[in-house]
Formats: sequence, C-alpha cells, structure tokens
Amino acid sequence: MRGAGDIRDTSFWRHGLVAAIALLQPGIDPIFLVLLSHHSGLAPADHGLIVGASQTGMAVGALLFAAIPRLRGHSCRWAAVGATLAGLATVTVTGLAALVVVRALFGLCNGLLYASALSSATRRDPAQAMGIVLLTQLVLATIVALALPQIATHAGSGPALALLAGLSLAAAALACRDRCDSAASAPHPGGAAARDTGAAAAVFLFVAGSMMVWSYAGASAVVAGLSEATVGAAVALGSIAGGGASLLVALGARRGWRALPLVPAGSLAALAMLAPFAVPAGAVGFIAGMVIFNLGATYAVARFSAHAIATTPNSARIVPAVQTSAMVVGPLAAALAVHGGGVAALAGAAAAALGLAVLALAIDGRGLRDGRLAKDPVPQANCQAALDEALTQP
Repeated sequence: MRGAGDIRDTSFWRHGLVAAIALLQPGIDPIFLVLLSHHSGLAPADHGLIVGASQTGMAVGALLFAAIPRLRGHSCRWAAVGATLAGLATVTVTGLAALVVVRALFGLCNGLLYASALSSATRRDPAQAMGIVLLTQLVLATIVALALPQIATHAGSGPALALLAGLSLAAAALACRDRCDSAASAPHPGGAAARDTGAAAAVFLFVAGSMMVWSYAGASAVVAGLSEATVGAAVALGSIAGGGASLLVALGARRGWRALPLVPAGSLAALAMLAPFAVPAGAVGFIAGMVIFNLGATYAVARFSAHAIATTPNSARIVPAVQTSAMVVGPLAAALAVHGGGVAALAGAAAAALGLAVLALAIDGRGLRDGRLAKDPVPQANCQAALDEALTQP
C-alpha cells in the first residue's frame, strides 16, 4: 500500500515538484528584479519592497494554511491558479503600489501552495521529501536563472517574465491530479505541541540566521568590488554545494545511513553558515565562503525541517509557516543589526541566532536522544497516515 508520501508513488513526486515550484521565487529574485526593472522601470531602490511584499505574502499564506482547516485539501490547486494569475498581472500592472500588491498576492498564493504540497510530500519520509524538494528547487532556480536572460534578449523582458507564470500553471496542472494534504488535518496525540516547540524553534532560527548571512554576502561582494563573473561563479558553485547537501539528506534517509546526532550536526552547520564572515577578502575567499555557507545552510534546513516534521503530524503544517516567517524576519534583523553596529553587529546577531538554534535542538527531547534522524521516528505518525490511507481506499 503506497501513500502520498511514499517515494515509490507518483503523487510523492508531484507534490515535491509543486512545493519546489512554490519555493522557486527566492532563488531567482536577482534576475527577476533586473528584468522587472527593465520592463516596468522599477527603481533599484524599490527592489527591497518587491521582495519584502512577496516574502511577507508567502509567510502569511503558510500561516493561514496552518491556522485554518478549511484551506486544506483543495487549496493546493486554487493557490497555484492564483499564483499564475498574479504572475501574469506582474507584467501588466503599472506603478509601484500596484506591483507591491500583486507580488504580495503572488507570495500569498505560493505560501498556501508550498505549505499544502510539502505537507503531502512529507507524510511518509520527511528527510527524503525535504532533501528532494530543496534539490529540485536549486535545479529549477539554476535553469530559470540561465534561461531568462536569453529569453529576454530575444523576446524582451515582458515575455520572459510572463513565461514564469507558466511554472505556476504547471503547478496547478500537477495539483489537479489529486488532493494535496489529505491527512494534514488528522488528529494528533495530546502533548504534541510541546514536542514541536524545540524543533520548530530550531528551524526558525536556522532559516533566519541563514537569511542574515545571505544579506551580508551580497553586500560584501559590492563593497569588495567583485566582478559579476565572480559573483556568478560563487552563486553557481554554492548552488552545486547546496544540491549535494540536500541530496545527502535525501539519500541518507533512503539508504538508512547513520548520520551525526542532531546537536553536533547543528553545530557544524552553524559554523559553516558563518564562514562568509571568517574567510579572507577577495574573489577566492568570497567563493569559498559561499560554497561553505550553502553546504551548511541547505543541510540545516533540509535535515532539521525533516526532524521537526517527523516529530508529529501537526508539524507538517507548522514547519512551512515557520520557514517562510523566518525568511521575512532574517533580513529585517540583519538590517537592524547593520544600522546599529555595522558588520560586526550583524556577525554577532547571526552567530547568536545560530547558537540559539543549536540550543533549541538540545532542548528538544529528540535532539538529545537521536543517534540519527530515524526513518520512522514517531510510530504514531505513520500509523495515523496509514489509517488515513486505508479509510480513503474504495
């Protein structure tokens, strides 16, 4: 008997691909914003507003999915349709206010879509699902980032941006094949919320910390006067490193490899994520820092999100909301730190966030006991999923 979260079932891959598409925008924001400026005349100073609107909308969408039971089930397909329409509207609207509204709606739909699809994909094996979703997102982001400039050169910025809506349309077509998150509203044992707290807090802090470091990395390249080729090489090699980390998490779960205990693994990931602050100045140091950062950040997000989702069925709805909220809080915290005390303050704030993330793993009961991220860490979660599947069989 195969369920929606079984890697042998086609619905697992559909939900994973839908989740990766919903998570694509942050990975292509640099080239997207350049094309949007060329098409609409958006000022570079306003790029932050567009990104902030999209990220905030995504966080709100994921939070709504976690909080409102009525949004579960068929919300996946309607969210994909909404994201498609908002993507097309991005090309047609004029004025900063209209763009901010449209991108906020785009983010809202993608937040619902990501949370719904990820909940379904992670039902059976969270580690495999998270690793595959992040790997797919990295591959898609690389392909899109390479293809969009070529399309814009031959057809113009407007058509290139409109084609992005085709990805959301593809997600809508995939989502229409079956219900997303068919077991997301299943009851869970009492006391589950207490067990969620440590793991969910660790995910929030790791994602927020990674966004803080990421914001510094871009600024450091500008200050150092690095060429676009150097920055492009760093991003490409970092993506390859991140893909390897996500593949490691997915294959490790699939093949039952023994992994480091969660707290030592979290400590190493945190140190890797702080590498951009420690590497020597210059092109080689920048590239090395980005590669090491991506290794640690992708591994941390994949493995510890999977750990949080595996804790209880309820976490499958909470974790996407935690991730997307941290993607909003991290850059804001970085901006406040820089304005308050410069790069040193930012480095200290990022180190504090990542240190607290490791502490949250230690406080979490499973973080202290697990010698590995077990493939089946909470028997009652899989029993409930199996029961849901049996009840839905004709």
